[in-house]
Formats: sequence, C-alpha cells, structure tokens
Amino acid sequence: SVTDGVRSLGAKGVNNGDLLAVRPATGEILAWVGSAAYDEAAIGGQYDVVLSPRQPGSSFKPYTYEAALKDHKIALCTTLQDQPTNFNGYQPLDFDNRFLGNLPARKALLLSRNVPAVEVGRMEGMDRVVALAAAMGVHSKLEATLPTAIGAGEVTMLEHVQGYQVFANQGAKVPLVGITRVVDGSGSAIFEQKPGTQDGRTQVLTPAESYLITDTLKGYAAQWGLGWTRPMAGKSGTSGGSQLGVHPDAWMMAYSPDIVVGAWAGNTGANGGGQPTSAFGTDVGSTISAEFINNLPPDLKHWYAQPSGLAKSKSGELVLPGTE
Repeated sequence: SVTDGVRSLGAKGVNNGDLLAVRPATGEILAWVGSAAYDEAAIGGQYDVVLSPRQPGSSFKPYTYEAALKDHKIALCTTLQDQPTNFNGYQPLDFDNRFLGNLPARKALLLSRNVPAVEVGRMEGMDRVVALAAAMGVHSKLEATLPTAIGAGEVTMLEHVQGYQVFANQGAKVPLVGITRVVDGSGSAIFEQKPGTQDGRTQVLTPAESYLITDTLKGYAAQWGLGWTRPMAGKSGTSGGSQLGVHPDAWMMAYSPDIVVGAWAGNTGANGGGQPTSAFGTDVGSTISAEFINNLPPDLKHWYAQPSGLAKSKSGELVLPGTE
C-alpha cells in the first residue's frame, strides 16, 4: 500500500511514505514500513521515517480537543468561531483560505478548521494540551504555544500512533511492543512477553472521554471522501500552511477497536533533505491508508458501543455530565 500510494501521488511531488499499524488492545506492532523503497538511495530509503520527527499538522487536533473536553472547557456542542482572528500576533489560516463562521465543536473538528482549534487550545491552556499528549505517548518536546494546537510541533509516527492507540483502546494506554519473543541458537526462548502484559499500562482517559473524539472522527472518511470500506475513525494532517505546493508532510491517522493505522507521505532526498509536495493528508487517506484498510482481514470490522458516563445536551449532543 505504501509503494502503490507513493506512486499514485507522484504527480504531487511525493516520493516517499511510511505506515505503522498496531493492535490497540495489546500494543502489538502489526506492520512497520519505514520508507517506500529501502534500496532507493535517491530518497534515503534506508532511513526509517517512522522515527523521524515531523510536523503532524491537523492530525494533532484530537489531543487539543480531548484536553478541553476532558477538563470541561468545551463540549461537542460548544459554538466556536471560524473567523479571522488575531491571537496576539498569530493569525492562523486554513487550507482553503476561507472562514465558515459559527460552528459547533464537533463540526469544527470534523471539518478540521484551524481557528476554532487554536481557540480551543487557548481556552484549555496549551500547557495542559501538551501534558495530555505526553500522557498519551507523544514524548517529543512540544512548545506550549498556540501553533502547537494545530500541529506545528514535531512528533514521530511511532509516538503519534501510540497517542491514537489510547483513543482506539477507549482511553487505556498500552505501550507499543515490537518484540514478543527471542530465542537462542537452540531455539529456546530467552525472552518472551505476551502482548498486552507489558509494563506502563495506564488509564489516561475514561472511555466516555475518548468516545467523544471517536464518535466525532467516525465520520471523517465519509466527510472527506476517502473511500474506506469499513468503519474507522480518522484524522488527516498537512504541514506547511495553506499555500498549494508547500506541504512537507501529509499524514493520515485511522483507528477502530481492532487496529490503529498511521500513514505519511512526503518527499525526501539522499542527504536527509527533500522538497515540499502538493499532497494533503486526505490524499494519503485515499491512497496509502485506503488500500491498507480496505484489504484488512474481513473480521476486523468491530465498532464501539457507547460507554456509560455520557449525557445528552438540550440539542441532543453527547456530552460529559456537567457540560450540558
């Protein structure tokens, strides 16, 4: 799927991609593709992009919204303003250079609008957003500034998938694990660990708190026409701002109870450099991610039951008690 997706996005300047897939209940790494072509020196193919710090763009927004939902600073029905806004000199724009006016928080996240997400980060306090992302597994040093709310900091695919594992596992963090058994020359096990029993497991969010993000992002593939054939929550991200042709990083994060899939596409060079592309995260979602997701085993099609601990607002929106 990575090779095919990169090829199909070649006209947009893409020459490399990666993919990481894990089982959310156990943290077991199921697939790790570090580049589109290991032997291709022109793209630095032997460099593992899964471990490369890159700007996640809007795929970071679920952490921002989750922190504010968790702390009762907003509810999904809270009205946010998508309008030209100056945050003490910081004036975020969107990919379409448009503003959509008043939006409920659910729709603002689903449509991935930047100004509402920055406002949510301001309301919550970016120190708390960064702290929640760290608790969920994003350990790269992020500045507690408003641009971080929409993914201006750098994270690795490995830690980003760890963060989304928490959403996928209904708030329970299970550290990712890639090696479950090591044997010696005679075939005897010298190390063995059943996935899901590793140290570091912790409940970061309640099932109700994580479900609010999941219930919002379950509509992402349909909203953006990604062509996925099974239920998955998703969120794209694109770094580089709104100008066409200056997108160093295009991300697509997806998850269900069965699997978390992170994919990236961009342009890399032999010396670690590269060129911007005109690809958006949704382009990754409709190529690399779509091929992988649509060819998963047919039994990986489960979805979440609504957990306890949620109420309904007067408008019928799902909310945490106390935020009606």
